[in-house]
Amino acid sequence: MLGAWPIPVAAIAVLGILNSDAVPMTCRGGGPFGRLIYSTCQATLFPDLTGPNPTLVALSWMFVGALIAVGLFGWTAYRTWRSRPDLSLREGWTRRVLLVLPVLPAVGGVMFLMSGDGITHFCPSYPYPLVGYTCLPSIDGSVTGSDPIVVLISWLVVGATAYVGLLGWGLALLVRKPSGEVAT
Repeated sequence: MLGAWPIPVAAIAVLGILNSDAVPMTCRGGGPFGRLIYSTCQATLFPDLTGPNPTLVALSWMFVGALIAVGLFGWTAYRTWRSRPDLSLREGWTRRVLLVLPVLPAVGGVMFLMSGDGITHFCPSYPYPLVGYTCLPSIDGSVTGSDPIVVLISWLVVGATAYVGLLGWGLALLVRKPSGEVAT
C-alpha cells in the first residue's frame, strides 16, 4: 500500500494542471463555415498531437499522470532502500549530478506550460521593475491576478514541485552498499 501513494497525488496534480489557465484548449469545428463548437473544447497539453479527439486527449492526461506517479515513486524507492542499515549514500560527482539532474525536466516543464498556445496572459496595471508593462502567462489567473511577482512566484512553485517530485529518483540512485555495489 505504501507504494500506491503517488497515484492519488498524481491524479490531484493532473486535475490541478487540467484546470489551470496555462493549458491550451482545443475545440472541434462544425457547420458549413467550420466555426468552433465551444461545448467540445478540451484542455490538452499536446494540442498538435491530440487535436480535438477526446480519446487522445484523455490518453495524454493519463500519460501525464503516469509520469507524475513514476516520478513520485522514486521517493518510495529511496525511503525503502534508505531504511536498510547496510546501505549508505554515494558521495562526489555522482551525488552532485543526480541532485542537479532533475532541474532540467523541471525547467523544461515550466517552459512548456508557459509557451502554451491557449494560455492566458495577464498584464500589470502599472510598470514593474524589470518587466515594465510586459504581459506574463499565468498558471491560474484567478489566483495570481495580474501581479507579475505573484505570477513569477507561481511558476517557481511549479518548477520546485517538479524538481522535488523527480528528486526522489536521484536520491534512490544515490543509495549504495558500503562495498560499492548498487542497491537492488
